[in-house]
Order: sequence, then C-alpha cells, then structure tokens
Amino acid sequence: MCIFVIVIFEKMNAKNISLNLRNTYANHRFEVVLGICIFVFLIFILSFSNQFFWDAITTLSIPAHFFYENNFSKFVYPIEFDNGDPFFLPLFFASVWKIFGHSMLAAKLAIAFFIPFLIFQVYRLANHFLPAKQAALAMLLVFCDPTVLSNATLVCADFFLMLTTLWSLNSMLRNQNKNFSCALFVLCMISRRGMLLGGAIAALYILNFVWKNRKSIKGNLFFKYLFPIIPATILVIAFITFRMQTAGWVYANEHSQWAGLSQTATATDVAKNILIFGWRMVDFGRIFIFIPLLYLMYKYRLKIKNDLNFQILFSLILAFTFLFAVVCLPFKNSFGHRYFIPIYICIEILFAYMLFQNVSFPKAKNIFLLFAGLLFLGNSWIYPDRISQGWDSTLAHLPYFSTRTAMIQFIDEQDIPMAETASFFPANSEFKYTDVSNDDRSFQEFNPEKSKYVLTSNVFNLPDETFNIICREYNFMYKYQNFGVWMCLYQRKDLQ
Repeated sequence: MCIFVIVIFEKMNAKNISLNLRNTYANHRFEVVLGICIFVFLIFILSFSNQFFWDAITTLSIPAHFFYENNFSKFVYPIEFDNGDPFFLPLFFASVWKIFGHSMLAAKLAIAFFIPFLIFQVYRLANHFLPAKQAALAMLLVFCDPTVLSNATLVCADFFLMLTTLWSLNSMLRNQNKNFSCALFVLCMISRRGMLLGGAIAALYILNFVWKNRKSIKGNLFFKYLFPIIPATILVIAFITFRMQTAGWVYANEHSQWAGLSQTATATDVAKNILIFGWRMVDFGRIFIFIPLLYLMYKYRLKIKNDLNFQILFSLILAFTFLFAVVCLPFKNSFGHRYFIPIYICIEILFAYMLFQNVSFPKAKNIFLLFAGLLFLGNSWIYPDRISQGWDSTLAHLPYFSTRTAMIQFIDEQDIPMAETASFFPANSEFKYTDVSNDDRSFQEFNPEKSKYVLTSNVFNLPDETFNIICREYNFMYKYQNFGVWMCLYQRKDLQ
C-alpha cells in the first residue's frame, strides 16, 4: 500500500514539476514519502485492535448499527441518538459489515483503504506551494500533529472530513472543476460540519472569481463558474428539507444530553470560548509551530506582502477561522480540537513554506526537523486529572483500550454485577457499539444514591463535583494504569 502511494505521487509530479526538479529531488522525496507512509501505517497497525472511541460511538457506530440491525429498512433515527448529521457515512459502515462481516476489523480495514489517499492529498496541498522535497517534509510536519495523526488512526467521521476537505482544496487550487464538484459534494455528505466546511470553500471559490474579474464581471460567465458548486448546494437544500420534515430541526436535538450546548452564549461564555479556541491552536505541541511562525511572519513582513502563496495559505487560515468563530463562539458549545484540523494543516504548511523560502535549505531542514519532533512530542502531553483534555485528538488515548479491557476482566473475575456498576462517557456505551460485537452489556449511568460501584478514569474528563462525590461516598477498590491512562473502581462505603 505504501508503494501504491509512491506511484500516485510519481504520476502526479510527472505532470506538475519539471524534469530537472524531479531529477534533483526524486531520491530524497521517495525516501521521505516512503518513510511517512511506513510511519502512518505503523501507528495505524498499533491501533488496529482498538474500538470505537469518544464521539464516534454516538455519531457513527450507533447509527451504523441502526442500519445494520434493521437491514436498511429504516432511514429515520430514533430521537435519543439522532445528532442531526446525514446518514451516508453510517450507511457506508453498515454496508461494510453486511459485506465483510460484523467486526471492528472490517471497519478498520475500511479506514485503511483510504489512508493512502489522505497521505496523497496532504502531499498534494503542500506541493502546490513547495517543491517536491520540501513538500514531503511539510507532509511530515502535518502527520506529526497529534490531532491529525490521532484522527487518521480512529474510525471516525473526522478522518473523512480531513480527506474530503483536502481533496476540495486541492481541486479548487488547481482549477479542476469536475474534481472540485465531486469533492465538495462528498464533503457535504459526511456531516453538518462538512457542509459548513464546504460552504467556506465554496465562498472562497466565488470570491476568487469575483476578485479576478472585478473589472468586468459578466453574468453568463459568473453562472457558468457556479456550476461546480450546484450539486453540493442541491444536496444541502435537500438534506435540510428532509430534516425539517422528518425531525423538525437541523442544528440541535433538544432531547439529547448535549442540548444545553446549543444555547446562546453570554458575554462571559464568548470570552471563555475565545480562550479555549486559542488553547486549541497551541495545544499538544502546536505552540512550537505557532510561535516560530509568528516570528517568521514578523521578520519577513515586507516580503510576504507580495507573496501570492503566502496570501493563499493565510486566506485559507482566515476563512476557516472565521467559519468556526461564527459557528462556535456564540454558543455554549464544547468544540473539540478536531474541529480545527483544516486550520492546523494550513498553519503547518505555511510554517514550512515560510521557513524554506527564507532560510537556506540545510539550516532550514535541521530547524524544521527539530520543531517537527517537538510537535510529535505533543502526544505525550497529559494534563492533571482535574483538567479536561481532548483525548480523541492525541495518541495519548491509545492505552485507554487495553486499560478498559483489563478493568472489565477484573470486574468479571470479581463477580461484580455490571448492572450495579456505573461509569461515564465513553465507557458507559453498550459494548456492542464500542467493540462491534454481540455483547449487549453496558455500565450504568452514574447515580450517587443508587450506584453500588463506579468506574472512573482520567479519560472521562469528569467535573470536580463528580470527583468530590466519589471520593466522599465511595472507597477505592482497584486501579489499573497503562502509561498516562488510568481507571479506578470504587465501592459505596455503606456496602463494606
């Protein structure tokens, strides 16, 4: 599969770079790209036995099981797990299970099939701004980002959002209208966030036309230019119409446990959201990219004024930032790191561009590799137990799966009834949804007055008041720790 990626790269670059440039960079590019392919697939193999995790349980596994268990006879979700997203991606995984068997392995292999295309699209975006060897190094930086790499190894919607967003951008930048139309359409099929990303990209597409033809815009030429975005527009309108007729809402499910997050934010909430957004930008090692980038932009501020490549990348960053500011900041919304993956990728490519364009290559390469290593070390960032973190956006979550398995085994060995044991999201989902199995067991919702046993973990991001109740009303029984992830089992004091 790694060789397959290399073949794609060679064919692409045969069209886009000169013969002399290929001769100069070919060997180094091949080594770097092959190394990145092996690196990404090794990380993926390490996570091969892992289960559905975090929001993917509720937004992907449960809806996919709904289609699978009902033999594709129903297309309207029960209200309790309807998150409002289109059903195409869950339908895809349900189809995979029907064809290849109901297992986590089948779901993982479905993701593995698309990994070469993700690697290709990252390289293609970098190669639009940088020569081949430098583009390969920029791709290395992108895959050193903990959030990008984590979501490239999970079975989740954000993997496909990354892939189709990059596909859309690459097609737009290269004026490949048919590819752009297909990419935008698929992007909008994935989720409502995909529709928002598609809207931002389509807006950039239209603004680009208006700017280029600002002196003489002709109506017939403008409408012809709009053709590539029409299929995606029709899809979005059809989806909204379908949702309003079948569910009566599009944005927020008032019956879900997250309904409160869609409420309008106060001024204090907006200020808090701005701080959280800033934290997301520099979290998990990205501070080692963000600060040097600001320094380079300041140092070469006169040069970048007329640098078209800088202006394009910076415009993409501003467009995506504006989109998420409008969507996230006005609401009591718990937006995760993965929401901003398009921004991270553009920032990292911009950093590579600024460094390689302004510093001699041997020196720039050493500086670049240093910061890439520091970025990758962001996977080791684990905050104190009382501070929440985005576990699905860092490889630090990987030990969770073996830790969970060990705790379930201990509970079974001690004959502790699962029906009397409480836990928290994501551990309290039915095992069949988490593991893709026939095991209908699940931990119960935590009730301080009724729960005899409670299973906690630093992965659960519990509020302080819940921690305090457990420490006050329960006694410690058993703890299992694997690297930075731990789980603890407690028993009510009045049962001992």
